[in-house]
Amino acid sequence: MSVESQFRELNGDLNGVLSVKHVIPNGPASNLLFTGDLLIKCQDELINEFAHLAEALDENVGENITLTVFRGGEYVDVNLLVGDLHSITPDRYVEIGGSIVHSLSYQLARSYLHPVGGVFVAEAGTMFGGAGVGSYTVVTAVNHVKTPDLDTFIEVMKKIPDGKRVPIRFYKLSKKNVDMIKVNSQIVFIFFYFCFLLFIFYRVSQVSIII
Repeated sequence: MSVESQFRELNGDLNGVLSVKHVIPNGPASNLLFTGDLLIKCQDELINEFAHLAEALDENVGENITLTVFRGGEYVDVNLLVGDLHSITPDRYVEIGGSIVHSLSYQLARSYLHPVGGVFVAEAGTMFGGAGVGSYTVVTAVNHVKTPDLDTFIEVMKKIPDGKRVPIRFYKLSKKNVDMIKVNSQIVFIFFYFCFLLFIFYRVSQVSIII
């Protein structure tokens, strides 16, 4: 029996099969699944509805699963790790000078085909906005120090003296291949005024910490 016949037997109303539309760079499926792959089986069981796939993924978080895909006229078995969505969902954000910064979420990464993580400027506010760094940008370096994650960003920002002008390297999320540098951007810390304190807000504890 052909695969199509098996699918028809499984679901007579079937009008197509699941296919891979996009793959997030550096994610668990990167270089394993490719745009256009047709999903045939999951754990050796025919799968033709997204609800069934989602259920299989939910049941195997943190485990490896095997997907059978149809690619280039051949059936290919792909073994991949099911990631934990909760672990890559930002659980904190930094507020400083009216600017709001957090790690880039999976949802935005998926929308822009961008790797998860990095330092994402959700709201430019007074400080970053005044420096010419808009909202929906990713900061890659501050004061010549690379900021690959939020922890590094926080440590770098804490060490910048009041009123010092520092270069900022960033790119717009919609133009991730165009790197920009603001050489004379000014980041001013006025610790005697509430708006320029650095706050870290955590989702789980619901407590703000002043640094």
